Amino acid sequence: MDGGSVGKKDAYGRLAGLQDAILEPLNAPLRDVAVRVSGVGRGSRVLDVGCGTGTQLERYLAAGCDVAGIDTSPAMLARARERLGPAADLRLADAQRIPFGDAKFDVVTATLVLHELSPLEREAVGKEMARVLTDSGRLLVVDFSPGPLRGLKGWGLRAFSVLAELTARHLQRSRTFLAEGGVPRLAEVLGMDVRHRKSVAGGNMAVYVLTRHGTG
Repeated sequence: MDGGSVGKKDAYGRLAGLQDAILEPLNAPLRDVAVRVSGVGRGSRVLDVGCGTGTQLERYLAAGCDVAGIDTSPAMLARARERLGPAADLRLADAQRIPFGDAKFDVVTATLVLHELSPLEREAVGKEMARVLTDSGRLLVVDFSPGPLRGLKGWGLRAFSVLAELTARHLQRSRTFLAEGGVPRLAEVLGMDVRHRKSVAGGNMAVYVLTRHGTG
């Protein structure tokens, strides 16, 4: 899952074949929580930014939503198309230039995407996500949280996260993301409120629901 630039070498090409087998069993609980708190219903319009192999969108399709997704990895999108078929509008696109018009979606999601970006990229992506969201829509973000960590599970998953981020060469950006305040700080920049926060993964991550000021 990537919010970077289209046209660069597909850095996620090799990972696409391993994503579903290795990473998705770990991410499945996060994705299930996200759908439960999203408030979607039949006919809700959902965009997944950094949709990867389509496992999150598969859940929204099962809930009766109209779904779309973007990613910069052709390999990831190929697997997503195999999984979702023609029911999903999937596009190769940079999240800093989302190829949809204003106010098109009731829910816009981003799962473990924002921490991979530089601060300037993250703000640009956040503004684009807000642009395509309806006035009463919800921005749903799953990403790293500063904690507090809970028990052996929390500390064990934190160690795994650090190793994974080192392997993916995102560790410094992840640290910057948390040092700057993570998702709540981005909400401030976007002029949005954190309406819901659920800590998951032993406190390593959280599911956030953001809405515009004055809406619920």
